[in-house]
Amino acid sequence: QNADESLKLIEEMYNAFNGKTTIELLIEEGEYVATRATWTGKHVGTYQGVPATNKDVAMTFIEILRVQDGKVTEDYVEMNPMTLLEQLGVSAEKVQVVA
Repeated sequence: QNADESLKLIEEMYNAFNGKTTIELLIEEGEYVATRATWTGKHVGTYQGVPATNKDVAMTFIEILRVQDGKVTEDYVEMNPMTLLEQLGVSAEKVQVVA
């Protein structure tokens, strides 16, 4: 996934949920910072074709950043967006996977 695709996904989530992130664990080792966090929010706009449901949702993720000269030079995120869709009532069978 390139930067433009990532930005589109972030914008879609920002517009579809009034969410917040809670960092549960933060580890710093040299140039790297790793976090385990939970993102929670209310579904208030269209997300992945699903109109607003006003349901509360939560998703746990892990993010690893590489910081050099005070700037993030690498960013890796591991999450399962299907957990969000399932909380919105979308089954795995209804999701179209785009490769």
